[in-house]
Amino acid sequence: MLSFRTKIRQSHFVRQFFDSFGFNNNLDLGKIRSRGFTTSLKMSGCEDGVCRRVSSTKSSADESIVTDSQPGVEFKDAGNGLKLKINIISDTMCPWCYVGKKNLEEALKSCEDVEAEINWLPYFLDKDLPDEGKPVEDYYRDNYGDKDAGNRMKPHLIAAGNKVGIDFEKSYANMTHYRPTIQSHRLIEFAKRNGKQNEMVEELFQMYYLQGKHLNNTEHLVQAAEKINLIGAKEY
Repeated sequence: MLSFRTKIRQSHFVRQFFDSFGFNNNLDLGKIRSRGFTTSLKMSGCEDGVCRRVSSTKSSADESIVTDSQPGVEFKDAGNGLKLKINIISDTMCPWCYVGKKNLEEALKSCEDVEAEINWLPYFLDKDLPDEGKPVEDYYRDNYGDKDAGNRMKPHLIAAGNKVGIDFEKSYANMTHYRPTIQSHRLIEFAKRNGKQNEMVEELFQMYYLQGKHLNNTEHLVQAAEKINLIGAKEY
């Protein structure tokens, strides 16, 4: 009989999980904690250097949503299956996170013996964006030193989106400004407290990337919450 650690090493799901979010595909079993078989994962970058590395699990942007949770996946033996707790640190304005979410969901569908609990944690690609937004070219110039970085990334993003059923050409590819995302992260936290976090993340991704709505617009966020029957979002 294979040991649980051997099953982890050979798991088709684990490989798909690492691939789906661009993590380094490496399980250092010597560093896996004895309690819960926990391993930390670091994001290896989104695409062509357009998304920054995850360098910290905390953000000073909003103390109400700061967390000590680590990015990664926790493995637990669940008899004949595998129970996972997956922590995903993501910014709602990162399109590659939407691609990764779709890939992760597809990986989970292919593994019927896997039970996964997904926990979304906030990250800010640019915590200094003004409320009125920043022109896309200015954003890439200021953050990556090249105003054309986004244009070079677009064909790769569109192709990756098409593979998982996301039409980035519909709205996102023509976006002119990037705006703050902190209000969307607050809404995700509120949804988590009401057991609808993953649904809320999906609705926000659709709202932003497919419908061209704003992640810091209260009206748009309340409409997204209403679509998943999340009560109390406006008051929150």
